[in-house]
Amino acid sequence: EEPPVEISTPLDECYVGETIPWTAKTVTTNGNLAVALLRGDRSVAEHRLPVSARPLRGTFETGGLQPGLYTLQAKLHVAAKPAPHTARRQVIVAPDPFGW
Repeated sequence: EEPPVEISTPLDECYVGETIPWTAKTVTTNGNLAVALLRGDRSVAEHRLPVSARPLRGTFETGGLQPGLYTLQAKLHVAAKPAPHTARRQVIVAPDPFGW
């Protein structure tokens, strides 16, 4: 059985200044999807879109971020369900090797 929502990115690591591309997959075409970039429990950026909007993809900018471990979090909100389904994936944002 497929999970209700999945989040993926082609890279596990990127440098400050690069974008973090993401793709989400859901088993339903109803509801809304909120994709957030988190540092710990704090939201750094967020995209919201209807699940009917296909493809479910986007990017997060890393230009103003501190290097560290970040989490991509996708929450699927469906009206008939009391709690959203959540998927997470971690991404390392490394210091720019040329940013001296």
